[in-house]
Amino acid sequence: MKKILLSLGNSMLILIPIIIMILYSIFAKNVETKAPETDCEVTKDFCTVSVPENQVVIEFLENSYENVINQKDGNIPMDEFKRRLVYAINYKPQIKEYLMTDTYRYHLTQEAKEKAHELVDEDSYAFTVNNIHSWVLDNIEYSGERIWYTAESTWEKKTANCNGISFLACGMMREVGIPCLVVANDEHAWTEYMYVDDKGSIVWNIWDQGLEGYPALADNTYGYNLG
Repeated sequence: MKKILLSLGNSMLILIPIIIMILYSIFAKNVETKAPETDCEVTKDFCTVSVPENQVVIEFLENSYENVINQKDGNIPMDEFKRRLVYAINYKPQIKEYLMTDTYRYHLTQEAKEKAHELVDEDSYAFTVNNIHSWVLDNIEYSGERIWYTAESTWEKKTANCNGISFLACGMMREVGIPCLVVANDEHAWTEYMYVDDKGSIVWNIWDQGLEGYPALADNTYGYNLG
């Protein structure tokens, strides 16, 4: 009897793997294998791929994208921006350099200072920045002269090239508490002004007055700080 049971046991050990292989091959034949379908549509400058099992990842990316757009707008009260700026300065004290208005290139006349404060929208950092940029574009005539202007000379003449326009816009932003600097290469100048998002990240935004010159993010435009 023991020999019979032992023989049956050995037979089962041999048969079990065979049975599993047969069942797997039958199952595999009945299952259609095809790549997940994608419904790719351009939405908000990126392509959304509809893959059900990745839906959580997709929602995370979409929400993050929306958050980035909102932060770029900087639509927060000026008091909130200044509160965040204090934390940023405590972390990186050299930011104070970008608020200085008594330096030669960024110095403003009393009249220019008063105008800068008139353009402040206490309810919105974004509107304040836009107000200053718009005022400069509307009131300063572009000149192709290849000479150095300052914020003060630009204000007085009401005309300047890209460096003068940038110094004036930047000086006005500094005057109302927004860190800013002028950056240039051999051909062009533009402003970079600072924002602090709700995570405490320091974000430098580029403003190019839209006049002739290289796009601010072109490979050949990296230049030097004209602080």
